Amino acid sequence: MNQPKPKTKKNCESCGENFDCGANAKKCWCFEVDLSTEVLKNLSENFKSCLCPNCVRSYGFSRENVIDSST
Repeated sequence: MNQPKPKTKKNCESCGENFDCGANAKKCWCFEVDLSTEVLKNLSENFKSCLCPNCVRSYGFSRENVIDSST
């Protein structure tokens, strides 16, 4: 039986903040945030790694570009 992979500590590429990433565990906070195709393209062009929750929420995206599915 496979053990679930643990969350990993990452540093936000934008601000340097430490945060828990659960992408390898297939359960991460970022799976709950929907970003438009345009925003995802912009992020992939400007960052090579993850951003922390605060930066994703306050990076300056307009409300039309970020849809938080937790609301």
